Amino acid sequence: MRRGEIWYTRTPVGQQLRPVAVLSNDSYNRSTRRAPLVALITDVDDKADPYVIGLSDLDPLPGHRVLVASLAPLRRQWFTEAPVGMLTGATLTSIDTAVRDLFDL
Repeated sequence: MRRGEIWYTRTPVGQQLRPVAVLSNDSYNRSTRRAPLVALITDVDDKADPYVIGLSDLDPLPGHRVLVASLAPLRRQWFTEAPVGMLTGATLTSIDTAVRDLFDL
């Protein structure tokens, strides 16, 4: 599991599949005892929110949005077997900026 990958996860209630973006760094993610930090991905349009980052046509799930403020750990057993794909460098840079702004870093 790598930073910037998009995965589908199964929610513990209802087993609904939801896409998430892995935002924790690769070193953190290598430990199987840690739950990766992820942000939900949605197709809800909220361009006015600075903590919602749109996915470009070059990203997996183009037109969807990463909800940076939803950042939370997620148990590994809830992830599907393989990632959907990797976010572009430009999208990760936008997410990094939103995370820094969110936490005033």
